[in-house]
Amino acid sequence: MNLDLAVQHLNASVGAVLTREQLAQALQEGSVGRIDSKAGALISSLFAEIDPALILRCAREAEADLLHVEHLYRESLADAMPSVPQWEQSVAHLL
Repeated sequence: MNLDLAVQHLNASVGAVLTREQLAQALQEGSVGRIDSKAGALISSLFAEIDPALILRCAREAEADLLHVEHLYRESLADAMPSVPQWEQSVAHLL
């Protein structure tokens, strides 16, 4: 349910590009490296577009380790996405 909500939001302006399975995979692996490039670009915007609480619920739903989710965030920064202080503050005490 949470994954579906995040995917719907990320797909809103582009149509059905990203699937819940792709988002779950990226959260589990901490990378978009094995994801289609269009879907990967949407996932890279996850932290800027989605509330941290929903991202954490998605991670739980996907059974993703928080360290992998943080790695996905760091990967998005390396891909020139903006830093997201709200995400950083939300997970600082968990890492």
